[in-house]
Amino acid sequence: MVCQSEEHMPMPKGHISESWRAIVAWPALALAAAVIASALAAPAGAAQPCASSQEADAIYVRHLQSRLVVAALSCGQQEAYNAFVTRHKADLGLHGPKLIAYFQRAGGAKALNSFVTELANAAAAIRAANPEAFCNQTWTMFWSLQQRPDDLRTLAPSQIIPGVTQPAVCPPPGATGSAPTQTAAPKTGAAAR
Repeated sequence: MVCQSEEHMPMPKGHISESWRAIVAWPALALAAAVIASALAAPAGAAQPCASSQEADAIYVRHLQSRLVVAALSCGQQEAYNAFVTRHKADLGLHGPKLIAYFQRAGGAKALNSFVTELANAAAAIRAANPEAFCNQTWTMFWSLQQRPDDLRTLAPSQIIPGVTQPAVCPPPGATGSAPTQTAAPKTGAAAR
């Protein structure tokens, strides 16, 4: 039996339902809640452990993937996202355990979940601030990653989402006297507390 109610009929292109408007409108509120929650959850002055270069690469890929997930859900780029995941399944599969390994040292599953949520909320806030530019940029990323799969290694580090705390990268094994390299600016002001 086919349901003919308005709720189950496909929406015409360009039409945004009231429920979708509610979903799209939440990013700013969710971002504010995430910033407050992360500020309350982290003890003042708590230092994150540094990330190995492979863990840092996994973190960069997660930043990129968060942008692309938001694009899939809010820019109508689901097919492009599915193609991205299919094409980069092996790379994504390699980076996942490295991300988990870092967060096992940096607060466990709760810290990992907070990080992934913070990324998603920050990416959604970027999209909400300038939807057309965000969707155009992510479409270009999808196209590039489909045409040149090796671009994942070079594109991911350039897609760090501003305002999300990043771990420092550990010096290479055997290096002496060198401090970890900060991968992004630390949070300042209220966000640092």
